[in-house]
Order: sequence, then structure tokens, then C-alpha cells
Amino acid sequence: MSKADIASPEVQEGKRERGAASAVFSWFAGLAFYILILLVILGVYLFTAQSNSPRMLFGYSMFVVLTNSMQSQIPQASLVVVKNVDPNTIVKGDDITFLVSSAVTVTHQVVNIYEDYQQSGMRGFQTQGVDNEAPDPAVVYADNVIGKVIFHNETLGLFLSWVKARIWLVAGLMAVLIALIAVVRYLLNMEKEPAAPPETPAQEAPGREAAAPEPPDAEPSAPEPPDSKPPDPGAFDPDTFELENFDPDAFNEEAPEPDPAAKP
Repeated sequence: MSKADIASPEVQEGKRERGAASAVFSWFAGLAFYILILLVILGVYLFTAQSNSPRMLFGYSMFVVLTNSMQSQIPQASLVVVKNVDPNTIVKGDDITFLVSSAVTVTHQVVNIYEDYQQSGMRGFQTQGVDNEAPDPAVVYADNVIGKVIFHNETLGLFLSWVKARIWLVAGLMAVLIALIAVVRYLLNMEKEPAAPPETPAQEAPGREAAAPEPPDAEPSAPEPPDSKPPDPGAFDPDTFELENFDPDAFNEEAPEPDPAAKP
């Protein structure tokens, strides 16, 4: 292993710190992503709920206060979260949201309660804006009560009102931001991928010694001579074999007849 492959402790510590920072940033980016999605859903929900009859989500509704009749307790433009409760559990001093018509809601404080109001078999609630001089002229039947206010915040109400007035601009900005977060998370994940390990040279089998390489300028070694044996006189030697010259004049097609006298 070369010296370049061995990282110093300072370099390793720096890599760990960058990895931890990347993980924290990725976590916060993911959290911001889901918070933005939630805000978009709530904004759309609030936008549609304000122009139609109230809508419930898991027993809860959200409204934005449009008047200053409760200014000292619930400022105008505040966001109020209302929980659907049993009308029999409402007491004096509770802030309730109720229907005046199919599309108009009011959030006022309960100042008086009438049991079996006008023999209707249900409770009636006298309400009043805390900054108004007199109670509301009409008594609210229990059937018209949406719920009791459990939370209110002016900053959130102002923010959601701003979103409602610029819904398409906000949707475009959020789409760009979500795409940017996705790109950043993709780049961070690419940095986390481990690098390919360096290739290691092949090792010889145990018990065998590797042959030393010859130097580049060394002359090639002469081949070893074959085993020396005495020559065989009857063996064919292509180096000493010669063809006799052919003489066509001396060639006799008819073979000589044998001499009858020459017998063994």
C-alpha cells in the first residue's frame, strides 16, 4: 500500500466531520421538505374552507378571524384551530365558533347558557365579542356550534392569509424549492458512495518462488543444446542427402535379358 493510500488522522477526522455535517443537512432538508408539503395542504384546505361550508379534518377545523370583535384576546387575522366537542361540555367563558349561515362563521365567547332553549331539547348559547358592548342578538343553538377554540396565533394567520392571496405564486416558488432540495439530496447521496478499492497485485502460491525478471538490456540467453548421442549410420539425414544426376542417354528402357549360362 502506498503512502497516498494511507490517510492521516487529520484527514480522516475531516472526512468524518463532513459526513456528519452532510447527514445533519440532509435531515433538515428532508424535514423542511415535509413541512412545506404540509403547509401547502393546509393552505389549500384553508383556502377552500373559507369560501364554502366549514370542513372537518379528524375532528378539527381552521379559520382566520376577519373582524376585531375579539381583538383583545384573538387579534384580527389570527388563525384559530377549533375542535369539535360535545355541546354539553361547553361552559361560560369558552370561545366557540358557530355558523351564522351556511358559509359564514363567527368566533365569540360564551356569556350565558340556556338549557332546553325554547323547548327545542338542546342547549342555547348567548355569545358576545369581548370587545363589543352588547351580546349578540341571536342565541346560538347547539346544532350550529362547530366547536371550541383550542389554539390561535396571529403570525400563522397572517402568513396563511398572505399565501391565500398569492396562492399561485407560492405554489410556483414551492415547486422550485422542492426541486432544489431534491437535487441537493441527490448530490449528497453521491458523495456518500464509497470509492472503488485499489487493485492489489496477484500473489504467488505458497511454496513457489517467483522467477526474477530479466533486466531490459540483458541479452537473450542461448538455448540449451540437445542431448548428445552418437550418430546412427542408417538414419536419414536431410542435410547430407543428395539426388544423383539423371542421364537420359544412358537410360535403357529394355531391361537386359539374363544370361542363361550364368547360373549359380
